[in-house]
Amino acid sequence: KAEDIEKVLKSLYAVKKYERLEEKEKDCEDYNVVAKEGYDIREVLYKTFAEENITLLQLYSKEISLENTFLQLTGQNKKGRA
Repeated sequence: KAEDIEKVLKSLYAVKKYERLEEKEKDCEDYNVVAKEGYDIREVLYKTFAEENITLLQLYSKEISLENTFLQLTGQNKKGRA
């Protein structure tokens, strides 16, 4: 199953990167998928998984603020400690 999911993710131009996450629910695969800048990949993910008969149980968008991006890049947390 993970192989089928990763095949789909690799095939989509707008997918910048993805990572398989720890399984939270039995028989479910969890992924963090990052789109290339300027792309909203939710609809194409939904449609492509449906075409491949892969059930998509949850999909959401996570916005990262400029502040959080800076903190991630510098290795700091919000209290200023690394």
